[in-house]
Amino acid sequence: MTAPRKFSIYLLLFAVLFQAALSAVFFFPTKSILQSNLEEIFKDEKNLVDIEFTEPQFKALHKVNKKEFVYRGAFYDIKSIKKSGNKIILTVYLDKKESSI
Repeated sequence: MTAPRKFSIYLLLFAVLFQAALSAVFFFPTKSILQSNLEEIFKDEKNLVDIEFTEPQFKALHKVNKKEFVYRGAFYDIKSIKKSGNKIILTVYLDKKESSI
């Protein structure tokens, strides 16, 4: 392998690793801040609503992750999930900031 080719490979490898490290440095603290903000929001009951779904409706929801979903074009953060008979009741927070993006 020629010296310029080796240099290019090392430079590319450095760039990829640097980006991964930089992403980790900024992503994890941000995630922690968002989680603590969400916990504060959940403490105030007036921010929460209950939405009832049947099991097929619940399974058909567009889930962003296990604690967030999109319903009728709006993003919701899930505080709790309860099953009552054939209904699934989600206690959620309407994430207005994320829905406006």
